[in-house]
Amino acid sequence: MNTEHTAERLARFDAFLAQDPHNPALLQQAVDVALAAGAPDKARRWLDAALAQDPASGALRNLHALVLLHAGDAAAAAAAWQTLAAEDAKAAQDPGLRHNLAYALMLTGRATEAEAWLDAATMRALPQAAVLRVRLLHTLERHEDAMAFGRERLAQDPAQPQLAAHLSVLASDLEDFDAAARLAAMAPQLPESQTTLGHVALAHQDAAGAERHFEQALAARQGSARAWLGAGLAALAQRQYAAARQRLQHATELAPSHLGGWIARAWAHLGEQDLAGARAVLEQAEALDRSFAETQGSLAVVSALQGDSADA
Repeated sequence: MNTEHTAERLARFDAFLAQDPHNPALLQQAVDVALAAGAPDKARRWLDAALAQDPASGALRNLHALVLLHAGDAAAAAAAWQTLAAEDAKAAQDPGLRHNLAYALMLTGRATEAEAWLDAATMRALPQAAVLRVRLLHTLERHEDAMAFGRERLAQDPAQPQLAAHLSVLASDLEDFDAAARLAAMAPQLPESQTTLGHVALAHQDAAGAERHFEQALAARQGSARAWLGAGLAALAQRQYAAARQRLQHATELAPSHLGGWIARAWAHLGEQDLAGARAVLEQAEALDRSFAETQGSLAVVSALQGDSADA
C-alpha cells in the first residue's frame, strides 16, 4: 500500500468522522483502511470516540474488539467479544463473532474454550472456521480428530489452500512425511506449506533444500517459530553453528515452551565449542521441565566435556 496515499486517505477519514462520527459504513471503511495500513491505534481512537457517545452499539463494540485483536491484545479482544455475546443473544449467534472469539481465545492459550464457539452454523457459514478447528484440535493434541475432520472438509471442498497447508503441518508433526508433502503441494504459496516442505526435506536429510523452503516461509512470515526452528536445524545439519544459534534463539523467543528448540540451540553452542553457553541454555530448558529426558542427556554431555564425570 502506497504510504503517502494511505496517509492522505486516513487524514480524509479523520475529517469525515469529525463531522459524522456514528456513520457505520464510514467507520467500517475507515477502520478497514487503518488496519490494512498497520494503524490499529488510529482505528481504536475513532472507535473510542464513537463508543463514548453510543456505548451500547453492538456493531461498534464488535468492531472495537476486532481492532484490539489487530493491535495484538488478544486477551482484551476475547473479553470484549465474550461480554458482547453475554449481553446480546443475537450477536452471540453471529458466525463472524464466534469465529473471531475462538481465534482470540486460542491465541491466549484457551483452546478448549475456543473450540466450544465453533458450532455447526459457524462451520457452514465460514470456510476459515474449519482451518481454525484443525488448529485448535492440533493444539489440544487431538491429532487423529484434527486429521479426520480436516480431510473430510478438504474432500468436500478441495479449494481450501489454508486448510491443506495446516493439515500439512499436522501431518509433519505426526511424521507422516509423504502425506505432509502431498498436502503442502496443494498450497505451495503459503508459508505453512513451505515450512512443512522444509521439515520434509530435513527428514530426507536434504538440509540445503530444507533451508531454501524455510527462507521462503520466513520471507512471508518472520514471526513463525516453526520456520525459525527448521532453519536452525538446517544450519545445524550443515555445521553452520553461528547461524544455527541465531535462528534457534529466534525460535525459542517466539515459542519458549517448545523444549526441542532449546535443546537444538544448546547443540549449536556445543558446535561452537561454547560449553558455558550450552549449559546456560540447557539450564533454561531444565527450568521449564526438569523431567524432559533430552535436557538431562544434553546436560550430561556438557558435564562430561567439562570433565565433571560425577555430574554427568
